[in-house]
Amino acid sequence: MKTSLAIQAFEDFASIDSLKGYLREVASWGYDAVEPMINNPDLTNSNATVSALENLQLGVSGFRTGLIYQREGFSLTDPQGAVRERAVARLIQCIEYASHFPGACLLNGLIQGPLQEIPAEEASDSFGKVTPSLISVEQADGWIIECLKTCCKESEKRGVGFCLEAVNRYELPYHNTLGEVAAIIGHVESPSLKMLVDTFHMNIEETSPEEAIREHGSHIGAVHLADSNRLAPGLGHINFEEIMRALIDVNYDGYLTVEISHPNIKDAGEAGASKYIKGLLSSD
Repeated sequence: MKTSLAIQAFEDFASIDSLKGYLREVASWGYDAVEPMINNPDLTNSNATVSALENLQLGVSGFRTGLIYQREGFSLTDPQGAVRERAVARLIQCIEYASHFPGACLLNGLIQGPLQEIPAEEASDSFGKVTPSLISVEQADGWIIECLKTCCKESEKRGVGFCLEAVNRYELPYHNTLGEVAAIIGHVESPSLKMLVDTFHMNIEETSPEEAIREHGSHIGAVHLADSNRLAPGLGHINFEEIMRALIDVNYDGYLTVEISHPNIKDAGEAGASKYIKGLLSSD
């Protein structure tokens, strides 16, 4: 297993020189790869980016698609079919872009979208009275499965892994556990569709993160590591020794990506996390 660091989108760096400088820093910390966010691939100078990564012998573990929902408002569960189509079209564009980075997969969590209200014209009764209500989880699942089948056809063609994340209940009202994501994978039936497991989310939702990993190990395509406080592994109370042991038990051999989301703390532990993780692996 190799280590990766989740970073901002390539296009969000002020210049290619600032991106190169940050990548040099990440490489000096001992990481094997980076995992940027992605929104619009057309905004990225892919040739210069690939060259910078190759010079530093850094890979790309994957691209996180949350910005597509956060900036564009596109989601797989939007009640408007045209919006779902735009979400799928953007994901297909991202799949094509990711295919230029060997081993990179597309990682999908927030783009699943919240449960929104049924459009007024569909919520009105025979008397024209509108009664707002949320779409059901069953309806959301149906839309997500339909969208994933389209995306996975493209990911199969391009040889790009496509992962669905189990996100905690405070960020999404469904697909919170590995078991729930595994059920969606079973409905889609695509060899390219795997699950993204995240220790921060599992710490909230799973009775035993280690046993959840062992139960669903065959579906795991990517791993995010963050401690209980969203700082780097080792700075909270999650037992990462047990997490690593479980991943070894299920023969996971992909990237271990440190994904820290704690804007109020200057040093969240990124610099030492790769060494800490590799130390745990070597002890096993």
